[in-house]
Amino acid sequence: MFKVDKEKPSLIVIDGLKGSGKTTVANSLYNFCNELNKDVVLFYSESTKLSSKLDEFVEQNKNIDTYSQFLLEEANRNQHIKNYINPCLEKGKDVICDQFSLSTIVYKSDVLNVDYMTSIDRGIISKLLPCNFCQVILDCKDSEANRRGNYGLEEDDKFNSQFIRLCDIITLNNIVVNAENPPDRVTLKVKEKLGKYD
Repeated sequence: MFKVDKEKPSLIVIDGLKGSGKTTVANSLYNFCNELNKDVVLFYSESTKLSSKLDEFVEQNKNIDTYSQFLLEEANRNQHIKNYINPCLEKGKDVICDQFSLSTIVYKSDVLNVDYMTSIDRGIISKLLPCNFCQVILDCKDSEANRRGNYGLEEDDKFNSQFIRLCDIITLNNIVVNAENPPDRVTLKVKEKLGKYD
């Protein structure tokens, strides 16, 4: 169960593999909160102007190495927190994010040192205003994600197992949900485990 301080707003991050259902769950949770008249904002991973330009820049410059890509993504997260997330938290709004730091670290963990990436990421996350910060990890095997969207993932479940193994490096407030069930069941399980909006 997601333990909350009722005096603070919440930041709920939905993370996991491409194809695990992050956007579907984030949208469903957002709509559910709105139905309960909760003051909530939903951000997608490409919410910032810098993010869309960054994707375009990396696509056009194939010689950018993984280290540089990581630093650019962390710079984008810093701007996302400063210009989007914190202003909402300051107003007492709850925030739902479709994808956050863990994706960046997992997808680059086969090239870059995890401890190094984590040290930089923690410095940026420390800039969050006080809030109930929770990660919802959608547990979906690489092979199932590939079946859903042909994402070119390996069949050995390398990336999904990394999401589960590394989630505690971002926050200890984690909820892991089996995302291989139908979307409505996954969303229901997320709501049950969050518990805050019952």
